[in-house]
Amino acid sequence: MNKSIEFGNLAEKAKTHRGWVVGHFIEKDDLLHSEAVEIKYHLAKKGETNESFAAVSEAHTLSVLMRGRFRLLFPEHGSEYILENEGDFVFWNPLVQHGWEVLEDTLLITVRWPSRPNS
Repeated sequence: MNKSIEFGNLAEKAKTHRGWVVGHFIEKDDLLHSEAVEIKYHLAKKGETNESFAAVSEAHTLSVLMRGRFRLLFPEHGSEYILENEGDFVFWNPLVQHGWEVLEDTLLITVRWPSRPNS
């Protein structure tokens, strides 16, 4: 196996680690292990929600819609954003609480940096 290149399918890789495919939580000998960045391949079904609002303490977050319709909620800011066109995105800083709801079957790519345990 060439340790400089990895080939695969993100939908398959996403079945472990709740959709996260790059980050500190990937095994250290895997090329997708990183403490600099986390990447999530989020295939979500209509009606799924995040039941509680969460804030990531150290990480910046960027979510980009590939297809579908997805709502991000920011209760402390009294705002919500609906991603409905390919390429729509929301970026937020550390410590911003957020929740979400899947309005249509969706594919969303989320990037967080840095990748730290319990952040």
